[in-house]
Amino acid sequence: SFPTRRSSDLEALSIFYKEELTQTIDLNSIHHIHFFLEKVRRGKDSDRIHPRMQIYTSRTNRVLHIKLSIDNYLLLKAYFSHKHFKVTDEYNLSF
Repeated sequence: SFPTRRSSDLEALSIFYKEELTQTIDLNSIHHIHFFLEKVRRGKDSDRIHPRMQIYTSRTNRVLHIKLSIDNYLLLKAYFSHKHFKVTDEYNLSF
């Protein structure tokens, strides 16, 4: 899931699942991005912590909810922050 350029020079976020393009979001349509934590229990003693990202095109219209690797979380957070998108980050790396 990384921003790409289309032939018309408009930036878009291309979403891939198992190497297949599943969704394209025009970056100009994004209202805000929300990063947060979701814990998943696996077995008795293990907790896996997954960063999640939601993208909204308005205050309440969510167009994407996706699980991220920590590397992709860091890259996408840096990209959207650098491009001055409204970013809410409730994910904390110091777990």
